[in-house]
Amino acid sequence: MKRVSVGLIRRFLANKHNKAGHQLLRFWLLSEQSFQEREIGPGSATGRELLKFWFGVRQFVDSQINAICSAYYDQKHPKHYLWLGHNQYLYDGVRAGERVLDIGCGASYYPQWIAEKASEVVGIDTKPELVELARRNNQRSNVRFEVMDVTSELPDGHFDVAICSHVLEHLDDPVAALRKLARKVPRLLVKVPLVDSHWMKLVKRDIDMFYLDDADHRREYTGELLREQLEVSGWRIIEMTRGFDLRATAVSTCCVTDS
Repeated sequence: MKRVSVGLIRRFLANKHNKAGHQLLRFWLLSEQSFQEREIGPGSATGRELLKFWFGVRQFVDSQINAICSAYYDQKHPKHYLWLGHNQYLYDGVRAGERVLDIGCGASYYPQWIAEKASEVVGIDTKPELVELARRNNQRSNVRFEVMDVTSELPDGHFDVAICSHVLEHLDDPVAALRKLARKVPRLLVKVPLVDSHWMKLVKRDIDMFYLDDADHRREYTGELLREQLEVSGWRIIEMTRGFDLRATAVSTCCVTDS
């Protein structure tokens, strides 16, 4: 590994407000010592320790990038506002003139994008601060946001299709929520995170680290698990595909016939 000058270390330590720099410096010093004093053998404890160490570095850097992006883009995270391809499946799955119910909308941009062809989009979320942010950023008259919990209530009126994008993994009982939706809405568009979306996640699991994408995730999905939860809750799957995540379109077996 490359040597870092004493002057550079002193500049890091001199800035008391440079918390990120201090943390990265700590990471570097520990790792430098580890590489100098130890050998990494196949399946060794040293290798496992260093993997955990560098995964910690990566998590720290990712958290800093996320925080800076949110501030730089005025709380309009580029994951939602620039990366439209991530939600192309949802946009394509909504038909012109449909009334759309978006479950767990957060402060995402895609409800406004979908509203270009939908008659109305109603987004609900349990977090008032996210609903307030979504309202602040909304620029379309046919989109509205409400503080509401899908596990206990749903908005009034008929909806043609419901969107459930990266929500099921956060719920303690996703089947109960899906059953409630199946009695209300004839068609469903679902996206969930794949349990094997990246090889690094599988390494984390192999070395007994927390490996899910978010600390709040109760589970992540295989195709078999998503199919099981949808079918037992009253949905018939029309299609299921893998992309950035796992996507499915389903029709209710206990609501109005999809047309």
